[in-house]
Amino acid sequence: MCMSLSILAHRGGQRFVATCEHATLHLRWNHTMLLIHPESFGQLCALLDRRAECTVDHAIHTSGMGLYFLPNGMLQLWIAGTGLALQPMEAELLADMLAEADALRFGEPPHAECGSALAYTREYRAHELAQPSGASLN
Repeated sequence: MCMSLSILAHRGGQRFVATCEHATLHLRWNHTMLLIHPESFGQLCALLDRRAECTVDHAIHTSGMGLYFLPNGMLQLWIAGTGLALQPMEAELLADMLAEADALRFGEPPHAECGSALAYTREYRAHELAQPSGASLN
C-alpha cells in the first residue's frame, strides 16, 4: 500500500502524475487512477508521442497499451484494460503532463510550456516536506 505520493505533474482538477515510495507512477485523469510500473510509463509516453500517426484505420499498440482514433474525432487510450476517452486537446494535455512527469523523475528540466505545473509541483513538495512524517496525500 502506498503511503506517500509526490506530485510530478499536475494539470488542474483531478489530473496529475505522482510517484510513491515504491517508484510506481500514479496517473490520475478525472475519476480514473492508474498505477503504472516505471518501465511501462516510458512506453506510455512514447505511445502518446506517436498520436499523430493514429487514424481511424491505423491504431497504435505497444505491450498492454493501445491508442485508437474514433470516427467522432476522439482518441481512446487503453492501458491494461482501462480506457480513457480523450478529446484531441485532452490528449495534448495528457501527453504534455506525462512528458513533464517523465522528465522530472529523471531529474531533467521540463519543457518551457510546463512552467506553471512545475511551480505547482515545487509548491506542493515544499508543503509536503512541512507535513509531519507519515502524512499522506488525500
